[in-house]
Amino acid sequence: MDCLKAQTCITSYVEDELTGSDLKDFLIHIKDCPGCREELEIYYTLLVGTKQLDEGELTTSNFSLELDQKMESQLKEITYWEKMTRRIYGLTALLGILFVSWTAIKAMDLHVPVINPRPVTWEEEKDWMEAQLLPHMFQSTYRIERIPVK
Repeated sequence: MDCLKAQTCITSYVEDELTGSDLKDFLIHIKDCPGCREELEIYYTLLVGTKQLDEGELTTSNFSLELDQKMESQLKEITYWEKMTRRIYGLTALLGILFVSWTAIKAMDLHVPVINPRPVTWEEEKDWMEAQLLPHMFQSTYRIERIPVK
C-alpha cells in the first residue's frame, strides 16, 4: 500500500470500517511509514477525542498509547487467523489424502494388517490361504486337499 492509499484509509480505520486485506495492508504500511503514522495519530486523537467528549466520557488522555495497543491487537488477531486458516487447509488436504488412500485400498481389496487382530485358528488361516494365495501362485492347477485328522 502506498502513502496516498493509506491516507485515504485513515478515517475508515479510525471508524473501524477497514477489514480483511485492506486492514492488514494499512497496518503494515502505518507500522513502516512515520509520515502516515503521524497523520493517523492526529486523526485518531481528533476523531476519537471528539467522539468521547460528545458522549460525555473521556476514557483516555494518551491517545497515542491507545492507538498503539489497538494496532498491535489487530495485527495479532490477523496473524492468528492467517495461521489458523493455513492449518485448516493443511488438515483438509491431509484428510483428503487419507480418504483417497483408504478408498483406493478398499477398491483394490487389499489385505491390510490389523494392529491387534482377533485370534485366528489354523483352519481359518488355511482357508484364507487357499482362497487368496494359492489361486495366484499356481494358477488354479493345484489344490490343497484336507487330510482328515484322526
